[in-house]
Amino acid sequence: MDPVKKEENREVVDIINVGSYTFKIVDKLSLREGRVYYRRFTITSEFTEHEYTDRVKLAVSFIDTQEPIYAEIEHAHNYSIHTHSDAGKFSVILRNALFQYVREKIPSITEIRLDDNTNFESTENSKLDQMDVNRFTIPISFYYFSIAFNGKTWYEHHFGARLRNPEKHAAYRKKVEWFLHSKELKSSMEYTKFLNISSCYFLQKNFRSTLKIENPFETIDKLEPYYNDPSAVTFGDFFQLIPKQDRCSLVGGWIYMVMRHFFDDVFSNRDWVIDIPAVTNDESYYCPEGQIWNTAWGTDVGASPLDD
Repeated sequence: MDPVKKEENREVVDIINVGSYTFKIVDKLSLREGRVYYRRFTITSEFTEHEYTDRVKLAVSFIDTQEPIYAEIEHAHNYSIHTHSDAGKFSVILRNALFQYVREKIPSITEIRLDDNTNFESTENSKLDQMDVNRFTIPISFYYFSIAFNGKTWYEHHFGARLRNPEKHAAYRKKVEWFLHSKELKSSMEYTKFLNISSCYFLQKNFRSTLKIENPFETIDKLEPYYNDPSAVTFGDFFQLIPKQDRCSLVGGWIYMVMRHFFDDVFSNRDWVIDIPAVTNDESYYCPEGQIWNTAWGTDVGASPLDD
C-alpha cells in the first residue's frame, strides 16, 4: 500500500483598518509533504458604512528552494472597480493595503506582477443594457482608453506600474509622448485618413459596440468637428476636446483598433509590475463613471473583444 501523502492547509484571517475602511485579508497556505503548493492572499471589503464591492487575489510563486520570488494578481470575473466609489479612491486603497500586507508577511516580495486586462463599462451603457434585453455593449479596452485621455494606464497612474522589461517600457513611454503631442503626426493625417486606419477597421468595426444600430455614421459625423477644430493640433488635443459625457459613446467603439495601430510594436498589456511600496499619485486622473472589470473580456488573457 502506498504511504498516505500528508497534506496541510492553513488559513489565517486578518481584519485590518485603513482610515475609515475595514478590510478582511485571508492568507491561505497549502502544503504537500512539507512542500509549499501555493500561497494566496485575498482581500475583500467589510461592509460597514461603505457599500463598495471589490476583491483582489495575490498568488505567491515559489522556486525549488521554497523561497517566494514574486506575487501576481489573479483576475476574477465577478468583481470590478467602481470608478466613482469614494471619488475612485476605494479600490486604490484596497489594493495598496493588500500589497503592503503581503510585503510585511513576506519581506522578500518586492514587486507585484499583473496582466492589465482592464475592460470598462460605463454606468450609462449598463443602464441602457438593463432596460433593453436586445441591446448589448461590448466593454471598452480601458488600458488604451486611459492612455488616450490620461497618457497612462489606470495601474500606471495609481501604482506606478511599468512593463517589466525596462527597454520595452521606455519605448512605450516614448511612443505615448509622440502619439499624444506630435503636431507633425496629427497634421499628416486628415480626418478621412484617420477613419481608414488599419485597413478600414475603423469604418468596419466602429459600430459593433452595440447590436442594435440605427445610424452607423452618427459617430463619424459627431467626431469630425473635434478632429478638425483649429485647436486640435495634436491627438492629445483632439481627445481632450471631446466632452467628457460623450467620450465613452464616441470613442469606446474604436479606441482599441486605432491605439493598436499606433502602439502594437511597443505596447503589451501583459507582463507589468508594481514595485512595493507602490508609488502614490495625487494628480488628477480622468475616469468615467462606471465599472472596470479586472479580467479579459474574451476567453484568452489579454484578448480584445474586437479581435477576430
